[in-house]
Amino acid sequence: MMAAAGSAWLYNDAIVIGIPLIGVLAWCLIYPAYRALRGSWRSWVNAPPYLPWQASLTNTWPFMLLCMGLALVVAMPSLVFEAFGWEAARKFMWNGPFWIPWIGAIVGIFWWPKGLGPAWYRTWRKAGGERSIMPFTPEDTEAVRRLPEGKRRRRLEKNIEACRVYCAQDDE
Repeated sequence: MMAAAGSAWLYNDAIVIGIPLIGVLAWCLIYPAYRALRGSWRSWVNAPPYLPWQASLTNTWPFMLLCMGLALVVAMPSLVFEAFGWEAARKFMWNGPFWIPWIGAIVGIFWWPKGLGPAWYRTWRKAGGERSIMPFTPEDTEAVRRLPEGKRRRRLEKNIEACRVYCAQDDE
């Protein structure tokens, strides 16, 4: 009887439904941001801004997605606190740490620091950081051509071509 009562928290809806659901939602935000920021998907810098209210002329949505995904990850412990009935800890998570990544997401709508980003992004920003500038340097393009045939190479070549199309549209 004691073992059953001690493990009742495991079957709480916050644990059984909440953590997997928030985990999936966080992954859906963090994974595309990760791909965009690591450099295997760079055409987002040349694409027109997606958000109609976006004040920045430079796309910053991967940074915003990353911040929103991190906010969800930070919220996950509050579900464990909910299952254990630790109301003070749950309230602390929702009133404090949960909002820290949201600051980055909200600021990202208007601006993102030039020096904050991966190396390829900083290089692109130093070159002007405009949609008419290719985010793939000639060295990057040559490195892609040297990759063995396969899915990764085809995906990168497709992304290079998408960047060229966006740059050509901006030049018109």
